[in-house]
Amino acid sequence: MLRMIERKSVLAPWTVITWLALIAFGFLALFSYELSTGKHAQAAPCFWPLTSRVKPDPDLFNLLLFAHPKCPCTGATLGELSAVMAQCEGKLAAHVLFLIPGGAVEGWERTSLWRAAQLIPGVRCTADCDGREAELFGAFTSGQALLYDPQCQLVFEGGITGARGHSGDNAGRAAVVSIVNGRSTTESITNHPVFGCPIRETDETRFPRSP
Repeated sequence: MLRMIERKSVLAPWTVITWLALIAFGFLALFSYELSTGKHAQAAPCFWPLTSRVKPDPDLFNLLLFAHPKCPCTGATLGELSAVMAQCEGKLAAHVLFLIPGGAVEGWERTSLWRAAQLIPGVRCTADCDGREAELFGAFTSGQALLYDPQCQLVFEGGITGARGHSGDNAGRAAVVSIVNGRSTTESITNHPVFGCPIRETDETRFPRSP
């Protein structure tokens, strides 16, 4: 009996240490995931392409936001978009382009994210069949934002969240609001990270084609 008690007394500290180590590892993995960035836009057009099916409002700034309708990170991006639109009322038009991969069933893109985007004043939702617009504008990641001024010139590219699935003040959102409202910004606006899931070369096993 004494030996059993001694053995338990020896094992107990190691059990606690192992348990704490596993918890710490879990938090580290979660933190690393939240801060893992998606692929940044490549060769985003300096001017709005004439071949785009999305037509900009000629009197306003125009924000393009590329989204995967089944990306769990994009809900936070739409929350930030809502905040941007509220702070730029009457000065900004937003176009959310939802990916529809080839072969998807009808209505595949009409998820809760689509419905949430439709409720934001000043936002237009567009289905991006086969990711044609994403390819045209060089977007790879859900949450990629491109801001064009009234002369259709690119003035911002990047994300508008501070981490995957996290809402709150961040440099990307602040930069967009500052530019639209005519305030100077010291942020590095051309390289703000994008946090989201892929919208091109998507792993279909992660996003099953079901409504």
